[in-house]
Amino acid sequence: MLEPTFAAFPQDPATKEAAGVPFGCVAQPLAPFTDDVLAEDELEHADAVARCETCFGYISSHCQFLRHHWRCSLCGALNSTPARYATARRNKLPELVDAAVELRLGEATAAQPPLCLVLVDASGDDDFLEVARAALHAAVAALCEAAPATLFGIIAFSDTVALLHDELLRALTRTRTLAPNP
Repeated sequence: MLEPTFAAFPQDPATKEAAGVPFGCVAQPLAPFTDDVLAEDELEHADAVARCETCFGYISSHCQFLRHHWRCSLCGALNSTPARYATARRNKLPELVDAAVELRLGEATAAQPPLCLVLVDASGDDDFLEVARAALHAAVAALCEAAPATLFGIIAFSDTVALLHDELLRALTRTRTLAPNP
């Protein structure tokens, strides 16, 4: 579950600073679902859920509805309201009611390689970070060998957030910049 402290993300760093309020997100990757888990055939297909035309974010309970538009909570863009959301029954749609929604996706194709995204709490002590580094090193090496098309990314966070994506990780693995396991 991901719960932001704001209903909309600031447009730029200057706007965030001018607000004078801390900005952040609480990430609970293993938080339990509050509702009953639905069977695979009961899940809504991801293609049925509206997405922002600007940033491709999914519509959610944090979006603002106007007369014939909805405002994206990520980028603030106005989008046309699809028929699915133009009725009073939108109060019952899971993507607009629940904080976490499970959606059914289409089959992966060769054009869509699998994705592995890892969140790492980098605020731990040196021993913890060494264990995390060794585990990530093993994961990247195993993925490069077993499924070379897999996209891999790391979000490391403590008092700042760092993003490492696939090309950088593969370059680090090829050049052996990562220290070998002891």
